[in-house]
Amino acid sequence: MSHKRKCKAATTTVTSLVAASSVQGAIQYFDQSNEYHVGFRINVDVDWNIDGEGDSEAELIVDYGGHYVGLSNYPYFAAIAVKITNQTTNYIVGVSGNFAYRPHTSIISSSYLGNQIGFTTGVAGYFGFRFENGGTTLYGWAQITMFDKTNPAGPGVTMHQWAYEDDGGSIRVGDTGVIPEPAAVATGLGALALGAAGLRRWRKAKQLHKSSF
Repeated sequence: MSHKRKCKAATTTVTSLVAASSVQGAIQYFDQSNEYHVGFRINVDVDWNIDGEGDSEAELIVDYGGHYVGLSNYPYFAAIAVKITNQTTNYIVGVSGNFAYRPHTSIISSSYLGNQIGFTTGVAGYFGFRFENGGTTLYGWAQITMFDKTNPAGPGVTMHQWAYEDDGGSIRVGDTGVIPEPAAVATGLGALALGAAGLRRWRKAKQLHKSSF
């Protein structure tokens, strides 16, 4: 499972070049290498370990009667009434959000998309959620694609990626955090190294020039 920690504050590499900045939390991002699918024909249930540690906080399931694909033991999710809602990117998931809870939240009922708002079969969408971790309520988003009976593989749902803010702060849907690109960091360090070497050469040349008189 690929887990990418993307800090908002400056990293130690960057702080060696600029003034340090205090860390105020980090976005924990789980990329598309964690993708999995639940449907009527495969994977009756799959655990969803949101934070990647300890026990799973939820699972995607197909109920025993095969009537729906849903979320079991699911944390609170951003919703209108009790329906899981497709949120736009940059939608803020936080303490002021409208959350609902159901131990068995139906996403696909029989052959159609049920108990949801704004999702289209075969098109990826986002929803916000919150869950408890060590006594702290954390907020996050997840990207999923729902499929109805028109899908060749049958009805189901694919979990693509997700992220959450680990300090209890709000998070924008789609936000994976901001870190310097490796190439940019390497370029910056390389420039610093060349500058120091150039300075040493300049000082040595200056000393040789003085000793020649």
